[in-house]
Amino acid sequence: MLLKFLPRLLLVLGIGANIALLLINAAPQRPHLAKRRAYKVLVRMQPDEAAWVKDNELAEFAASHDFDIEVEAVPTYQAILARLAEEKAHPTNILLVDMNDELGDDAMRDGLIRPISDGATPESLAKVKAEFLPEGLERGSNGTKKLWMLPSRAAVDVALYLKPAVEDAYLHWADDRDKIDAALKAVNGEGLPRGYSLERSPDNWDSFDLFVAGWYWAHHPAPWAGEQGRAPAPRMAIRTGKSDDAVRDMLALFYAQGAKDDDIAHGKLDDDAVVDALQWQALWKREGLTVHGKKGVGVDNEEVEKLLLQNQLAWAPASATLSFRVHGGSRSGSPAGVDNPSQLAWAVLPRGVSMQLKDGKPARRGRSFSFQEIAFWAVPSSVKDPELAYKLARFATQTGLNQREAEALGSLPVRVDLRKNYPILFRLAWMQNIFDASFVQIETGSGDIPDEVSDQHLDDRYREFRKQVVFSRGPTAALDLPTIQKLAQEAQHGH
Repeated sequence: MLLKFLPRLLLVLGIGANIALLLINAAPQRPHLAKRRAYKVLVRMQPDEAAWVKDNELAEFAASHDFDIEVEAVPTYQAILARLAEEKAHPTNILLVDMNDELGDDAMRDGLIRPISDGATPESLAKVKAEFLPEGLERGSNGTKKLWMLPSRAAVDVALYLKPAVEDAYLHWADDRDKIDAALKAVNGEGLPRGYSLERSPDNWDSFDLFVAGWYWAHHPAPWAGEQGRAPAPRMAIRTGKSDDAVRDMLALFYAQGAKDDDIAHGKLDDDAVVDALQWQALWKREGLTVHGKKGVGVDNEEVEKLLLQNQLAWAPASATLSFRVHGGSRSGSPAGVDNPSQLAWAVLPRGVSMQLKDGKPARRGRSFSFQEIAFWAVPSSVKDPELAYKLARFATQTGLNQREAEALGSLPVRVDLRKNYPILFRLAWMQNIFDASFVQIETGSGDIPDEVSDQHLDDRYREFRKQVVFSRGPTAALDLPTIQKLAQEAQHGH
């Protein structure tokens, strides 16, 4: 009986084998025929940068682990936080998200992410502690014993400026000394500091130097700006409005003037540092030194980038990422930068000093300051395979890829080996200049925004007070220190 049915059985098996071979040939890279998995990764980047991350950091890992991956560019971390809330309620296979430490706290508190260490072995975590910068791991742990987020990259603002513009101001500002002195004397009662002279290098600038250079640029044609420079125009930019970058610029000016964490965390509007910073900014506005958007406020990061690319600005705070986009990146397919990138240079931000003088010198001295932002890979709480998410994050932050991302996108590396050896590893002169200024800025003056700023919506409080002092009063409103102090005291006490 068995012999009777054996030929039929062999025929059926042969047909089955042929069908299997046809299916395998249709997808030879996936011979097991299981349904292919697909995951998403969200990043706060420009679309072209997100495409680079997919092709150069994540695609190789996805292919080797047999899943499809989509990298989606999201405009803000707030938008990513909102997507995490949606993902918790209705999972869509988001495997990793790009997150900063400030909003990472909110994501942890609301149960939107799970510890990234859930997918790690003790041996792997021990390597992480040795490989990544301590400040990144500290912020990624948020005061707990678990690693909630894995550091991926860092950013800090420095001063981006045009060398011919600074040279022009240095050589010719003294021709307008009397006018500049008069503009300051109308506010501080004394004018320029005794024996003042504009510093040649922006690395040595303070608030007076920035005002003097900005005044000169705003009142003279700019031969270094081509067609855009035929008429005098504002040539400095400070981001204003409600964007994350604008809040950072505003608070950084307070810290540069000497603000302390406790004062900012308690919303002290009448703090000397806040008053000094806003007095300077109000004078910049009155004298037409800084560019402003619609209705006099609202210049954001994209507008600053656009103005820099059009050669209309001589000076602006900028991260390494923005600097790469303005210069023109080192990667294939990067957006075109300025026509003459050799004109670009970078320095630490100016040291804050009060406009008020005592014995011919600034009465209060601050420091050069910029916020250091660290970005992280975080795992949504809905992820069912935390080990895969952790391995993908570790793959993307290995030495070679972290260096490649820094070279391609202008992100500051977060690994100990790359931070230590960056002068050797990054050989292009312009790139070296950006990283030099960034790391000097971190060492000279940098920090993190206090949690209370977002938790208690203090950014809205400070923005509203800045609007009152800088933008809402008429062009002839008094800007002397007693007037600004009175406004601050009234706002502080709710009058």
